Amino acid sequence: MVSNDEINVFQINNKKNYTVEISSGCLFIDTLLIEEDLYIIEYNTHKKVYYINDLYKKIFEYDSLSNSINVNTYISCEAINSIITTIKHNTKKKDTDSFVLVENYGSYTKLCIKKNNRILHVFNFKNMKIHKAVAFDDNYIYVHLSTPYHQPSLHFFNISDFEKNINALLNSNKYYTVQHVTDEETQLKYLEYSPNNPGENIAVFLHGGPYFHFDFSYCLLSNKLLKQNFRVFKLNTYGSTGYQHHYKERIYKQAGIVDYNQIISFLKYLNNIYPGSSIFLIGNSYGAYLCSLIGFYKDINLKKILCISPFTDIKYQLLFSNSIKLMRELFSNKYIDNVNPQFLIKNNKLQHSLTIIHGFKDQNCPLQQIYNFKNNLKLIKGAKFKLITYFNYEHYPKNISMLFDLNNKILEEILNE
Repeated sequence: MVSNDEINVFQINNKKNYTVEISSGCLFIDTLLIEEDLYIIEYNTHKKVYYINDLYKKIFEYDSLSNSINVNTYISCEAINSIITTIKHNTKKKDTDSFVLVENYGSYTKLCIKKNNRILHVFNFKNMKIHKAVAFDDNYIYVHLSTPYHQPSLHFFNISDFEKNINALLNSNKYYTVQHVTDEETQLKYLEYSPNNPGENIAVFLHGGPYFHFDFSYCLLSNKLLKQNFRVFKLNTYGSTGYQHHYKERIYKQAGIVDYNQIISFLKYLNNIYPGSSIFLIGNSYGAYLCSLIGFYKDINLKKILCISPFTDIKYQLLFSNSIKLMRELFSNKYIDNVNPQFLIKNNKLQHSLTIIHGFKDQNCPLQQIYNFKNNLKLIKGAKFKLITYFNYEHYPKNISMLFDLNNKILEEILNE
């Protein structure tokens, strides 16, 4: 037990750990190396355990953290020191009239520091994402950020050195390059990741939502593939957010058509410029639905399709899922059968190896429709299909351990092919 005025710093496995006594008992902040450079940080007082979100609440003063903070966040030593000091003095942060505005758009991030309605500093950066930033006082700010090369991290920066420190971070540990691209013909937006020594394998990712978009945040799975010299492409098809409204709204009553056509065109483009490469198509949720549709398309070369938590029967979704409103917004009754994987089985052959990974407890895309899809595929001679189910999974992994399991299973399915 240490005194109230002392911060005890010691080394465990080359990682710093901090112990400090506060009014409610002994506060222990533990930094544990989980996998490569990914960290879980937690602190506990007596027998009660709190996760990293509770530390952020003391700094950021807001409760809804699901879109910004999760437990796979690294806290810099400077930030931990400032948090401990803040907690010891039983204050959220120093009183200041300074506040920070953050805008993330396309491949750019803008951070503006204002005081008394007067702009003090404006910073512009490329190929990164700032999740949240607040002023600690007139000279320091907390910044929670991530880059394609670095896992989410909380930093405590002196404003005068902010731009220098960010640029140093962006230029470190770069074993690949990344750029945002717009295909002028199809208007498809995508992120292209190129390793320094690219191999013959390519991974193409489709996101869920569909009202979502890939940005320049760190991704554990794609970084592992890049370390295996995969080229990685992350597609923001019609329906994706982060662009003009008309790009998102283009999908209304046209889902499975306009976005599907963009993907087919892009996959043909990859077949043309990288002949002989092994292309893995990976989709999640709505993106996995699109993957299942593409499984029936003949005139492209794909090594394997991986669908994580898809729906494969639009009519089933309209009756039994908790996404009925979204389904009605996306699909028109006039053409549902033409874009419904369950219906396509009747008149089409599965053209590519397809694996579905699904959770028993998924209410967004209930599992029963996947069983129906599987049973109908059994009637097709030569269909290459595999179903992997997880008993405790819902639509998304609900904790970091499940996320690791899912990433490892996807990697296993790709690397062992």
